[in-house]
Amino acid sequence: MKDIIKRIIISVISWWFIGYLAYLFFQNTIIVQSAYLEYNALYFLILILICLFLFILFGIYPIHFRMTKATLFVLGLALIIIWDTVLLNDVTTYVYIGDIFKVLWVVLTLLAWTNLLITDKVKKQKQDKNIEIIEV
Repeated sequence: MKDIIKRIIISVISWWFIGYLAYLFFQNTIIVQSAYLEYNALYFLILILICLFLFILFGIYPIHFRMTKATLFVLGLALIIIWDTVLLNDVTTYVYIGDIFKVLWVVLTLLAWTNLLITDKVKKQKQDKNIEIIEV
């Protein structure tokens, strides 16, 4: 039951972000700084693909993948810096995309370190794969 709740929460959060991005896209909202205006649609696509990746990887088909803590830290830090310089946070147009995705990646990095996103079934499959059977 706990695994189903984890998967539902991840799915709902992913679809909430995709819905927010779709709303901004159909409102023709600019989500990037003025220096990156020609890449506005590209950043919509990248952010939607990231949310779909999270939805599929942790919501629909959870698998175990090995990623070191240092790699996750560098990836999260790089994404925060990129989104701090590229994505827009504008109170007058109600665009908070940079802040939302910075918080999302910080939370995901912390949850990935503690393996809270990995379901018990996937953990059990990983343990079963590493077990050696010795016949006498």
